[in-house]
Amino acid sequence: MPQSETPENSVIFLYQQASRYISQQQFDEAVAVCQQALKLQPRFLPAYSTLGLAKQLQGKLDEAKFWYTKALDLKPDWAEVHANLGTVYVQQQQWREALQSYETALHFKPNQARIYQSLYTVFTNLNQPEEATNAWYQALILEPQSVVPQEYMDFGKTLIEKGKLESAIELYRKGVEVYPSLPQSYYWLGEALSRKQHWEEAIAAYNQAIILNPQSHLSYQSLADALVQQKNYEQAIANYQKAIELCPDFSWTYHQLGNALSEQEKWPEATVAYYQGIALNPKFFGSYYKLGEICSKTGKPAEAINWYRQALEINPDSFWLHFTLGNALCETLEFDEALVAYYQAIKLEPNTDWLYPPLGKVLTDQKQWNQAIKVYCKAVELNSNHLWLLGKLAETLIEQQEIETAISVYQEYLKVDPKADIIHYNLGNLYKSQGQWESAITSYQTAININPNHLWLLEELIKTLLEQQQTEIAILVCHKFLEIAPKADILHYNLAHIYHNLDQLDNALLFYQNAINLNSKEAKYYAELGEVFLKKQDLEQAMFNLMESLKIKSDLFQSYDNIAKILQQQGKTEEALSCYNYRVLPRSIVEQYCFVNADQLITSDSSHNVTYIPVYPGSQISLKHSQTLAEDHLSMSFNQIENRNAFVVTLDNGRVWGSAVVTAIMTAQNELLTDISTGCAELVLSSNKLPPVHKIDGTVAFLSTQCAEGFYHWMYELLPGIHLIQKSGISLDSIDYFVVNSCNLSFQKQTLKILGIPELKIIESRFHPHIQAKKIIVPAPNIDHVASPWICQFLKQQLVAQEVYKIPANRRLYISRGQATHRHILNEDQLLQSLEPLNFEKVVLETLTIAEQAELMASASVVLAPHGAGLSHLVFCQPGTKVIELFTPNYIIPCYRIISDICDLDYYYLVGEIIEDEIENQAMDLIKLNMRININNLLSLLELAEITAN
Repeated sequence: MPQSETPENSVIFLYQQASRYISQQQFDEAVAVCQQALKLQPRFLPAYSTLGLAKQLQGKLDEAKFWYTKALDLKPDWAEVHANLGTVYVQQQQWREALQSYETALHFKPNQARIYQSLYTVFTNLNQPEEATNAWYQALILEPQSVVPQEYMDFGKTLIEKGKLESAIELYRKGVEVYPSLPQSYYWLGEALSRKQHWEEAIAAYNQAIILNPQSHLSYQSLADALVQQKNYEQAIANYQKAIELCPDFSWTYHQLGNALSEQEKWPEATVAYYQGIALNPKFFGSYYKLGEICSKTGKPAEAINWYRQALEINPDSFWLHFTLGNALCETLEFDEALVAYYQAIKLEPNTDWLYPPLGKVLTDQKQWNQAIKVYCKAVELNSNHLWLLGKLAETLIEQQEIETAISVYQEYLKVDPKADIIHYNLGNLYKSQGQWESAITSYQTAININPNHLWLLEELIKTLLEQQQTEIAILVCHKFLEIAPKADILHYNLAHIYHNLDQLDNALLFYQNAINLNSKEAKYYAELGEVFLKKQDLEQAMFNLMESLKIKSDLFQSYDNIAKILQQQGKTEEALSCYNYRVLPRSIVEQYCFVNADQLITSDSSHNVTYIPVYPGSQISLKHSQTLAEDHLSMSFNQIENRNAFVVTLDNGRVWGSAVVTAIMTAQNELLTDISTGCAELVLSSNKLPPVHKIDGTVAFLSTQCAEGFYHWMYELLPGIHLIQKSGISLDSIDYFVVNSCNLSFQKQTLKILGIPELKIIESRFHPHIQAKKIIVPAPNIDHVASPWICQFLKQQLVAQEVYKIPANRRLYISRGQATHRHILNEDQLLQSLEPLNFEKVVLETLTIAEQAELMASASVVLAPHGAGLSHLVFCQPGTKVIELFTPNYIIPCYRIISDICDLDYYYLVGEIIEDEIENQAMDLIKLNMRININNLLSLLELAEITAN
């Protein structure tokens, strides 16, 4: 056998011998054997690697690098040698070279935990902490058992602190596999999951930690925190209490327990918890803040302020605390101190936009306009979403008549948003109010140039131009925009209106007709066209267009006035007066212009499409004789009245229409219920130009009735409908919406609230005149405008507390109409002077609430007043009260005589004197005429009523 093939001298034998020498730290011998092996077989790879290892272990690092490099020349993908070479570079602190060697090793053989551990050292020395953390993370994921458990936990905490939550979660999941009995693994897994807001998994992890170590207060604490996030406050409180039991000196647990109790509004228990936390750690400001919050929520603002101030003593640099203190001071109306607090918050955090609006509001309330403007401008600078605040400030300034300042606010607004067409328009209105006409015109023009599609902006511009007698320019503006928008009906209308005012009637006719051709559903187009025809004495065309306008808007008073003029020209004076004063159209006109089939006109008790519910039968009431100085006026010369029967109807899928003049109740079959509709309801039934119907999938009570914007009609005609509905057996709670004419006046809101009608359920027919509902309930309206005993009883019992009727009735009241717009007593000062010896008090009912008005009337022994809605309160007077009503000669109606009789009051009346000038100027407007009272006649009537000096 040749020598080279003997076992003793074979390269394998020599390699094994070299490995034994290295393990015995006989490095020179290992080197010699390897060199011998290479002589036998120069390309024997293990010999090169072993030589490198021997030299490395001898500390001969350059020689080690030489042999490792030789090995890699022969086998470039040898991962272990790349790793060993990297370790040599580490020993030489050649970090970049070490990095390259380790990364090459991982390229050829990934997932080597030892290499990642070495990379951690390299990256640390290269000052690359992020990469170092990632390397250590990979090492632990690959071999969790390669470190002691505490190192494992600590590194996971490092990942959490660095925000590497996914990595921390994966690490700890691996940890609970490797160390399943170690509670810290589950606890820290819960912490990582909590920070990811994975509450269910976090709770499971904390519970497992508690099972393994039921004495860990931190596990109970964190479990409670997670339960709070799920709003599971009861369990959270129980776990906080367990944590406190295990560690009663940890102040933070008391604070968190207080928070959980506060969420359940357990204010006393929460207060105790915060106090306990403060006792353990009096330097923690958060518990003071929370105590302030509790006081604020429980109506103790002064105590809240005290707690906020204590919190600020500990943490004076908290902008949030200063801001919260400012809010609390506003509640106690300590505005000067609130301003100090808000300013301090802003000083600490000047770039936080939401700090500025509350400060601006206080400054606005304090009328510190310039400061408010600066504050709001800063808010807008920081966040343009606050731009609306400048608009709101401008509105407040306008209400306060600070017009010049409001102008400056709008100017600031436009610096931020110069394309805000509405702001230019508003600015134009302000300039106009100040008589700055050129500026106003410029602002309007700018608004229109920005948004030519908002042609309604033209109306103010044109109005302003006309007011400045720049009529030709106004016409040119309209024609200019007609070139842009030839089908804009509003432009044709504006031109027609201008020509109308110029009495250029043919041009006016042309453009009104153009406007109607483009938009046939605008009432005012027909109304003004009808007026032009009236001026041209084309009465037939005038009447046609005026009636068309009423088919669109049945309460267009201008059209009724012009129809009255036509009737007057036709010699129909009585019909003209009825049309002008009461908005009643002659039947002949209705039949001529409202095309309705006779079978569409039905009554409530005659249709199977209507459910009819009787409530009160009709009745006759005998009246006492009214008393006056002369013979009874014709309007008072009767001794009994008839009350119609009262009932309620319900309709499925019916329609209703409500306006100030007309109400129309229609079945799903388009039948008009004539006995519960008011005004000329045929206008509605016959119209094909009504606004779109507002559909409601629910139950609607329709209470709107003719003229119910007025106080008397509201009290004696609209409100009784609520009583009828209840009396018919229908629960108000079953009704989704209540439709009334309007609900913007104080008396309307007060009375509906007293009767239990929620504001959210109210629909105003002035905004939604045309309604269809799944079910409609309609109480029969008081179409005769006459009170009845059941109405008076309802008002007396439901609107006021019954205690008012126990008040002594010993006051003599004179109800003034000084705040009314018409029907004044022109010699009221003289009248009041004559009443002084008789101990009369002047009262103005508009300044009082309904309850106050009722109490006042209940205290009266005498009520003296000109005819008007104030006498509606006679229903609250006590029996035997004397009533003296003053009338104009042309407008005498008996409604308050009837109420007086029903309520057992003594009724007297006096007719005043005609004012000749007013008769000439208001030939048909009889309702609004002022009067003069003959003082001697009044004193005589008072003597007749036995009203003498006390």
